[in-house]
Amino acid sequence: HPENVPGEVAGKSSNTQWAYREALRQYGPILLGCDLSRVFLTVGDADTHWHPQYLSAMTYQGLTMSGEDRAWRIWQPPVLLMRNIFTVPAMTRASAHATLIFELSSLANQKVFPAFAYSAYSLTLALASHPEVDGWDVDVIAEDHHMFVKCFFAALWEQVEHQCEGKPRNDKATSSSAPAVGKVILQPIYLPAEGYLVESSLGYWQSVWARFQQARRHS
Repeated sequence: HPENVPGEVAGKSSNTQWAYREALRQYGPILLGCDLSRVFLTVGDADTHWHPQYLSAMTYQGLTMSGEDRAWRIWQPPVLLMRNIFTVPAMTRASAHATLIFELSSLANQKVFPAFAYSAYSLTLALASHPEVDGWDVDVIAEDHHMFVKCFFAALWEQVEHQCEGKPRNDKATSSSAPAVGKVILQPIYLPAEGYLVESSLGYWQSVWARFQQARRHS
């Protein structure tokens, strides 16, 4: 990924978008005519340790769905930031446990509010290349929640545009059309992906400071 690209913020989101564009450039001719809902993209952090059966389980779930359902799915494993849990400061450890409880509970129960993609996840090329999504944004650092929201609202915009097709702008029937409903579903794959908590080699307080800086980036 080239450095100092105008309009880009250095971080995972711009890195992912660069990789996405490079993949399209290299494999675009091969994908012509393919069902893009059968092409899966998986995003993770540099330290993500995937369960060896995650990709198989995700692919099986995806290919046993209809193309329409598959195109609006994002697959999410439980993310366990535990690989160095016993060497980080207590404050970092406490925040890790809080994050784990929040992410697991929201992943397991989405009746009240949908869970958001977090850290390591998969989606189809059909969703990533949707005109209202167009890959990952390059002006943010953390891409996971941001990408989920883009995909969620892409489905709503698509429905609104279809409702408005062929209607004049002052057509009152537009206001009585069926409300747009969310289509994007975060599909759990209960095979954990492990990662590291942020930690500094310079000691306790530098590790605490690094965790604070990370929380600022994620806010």
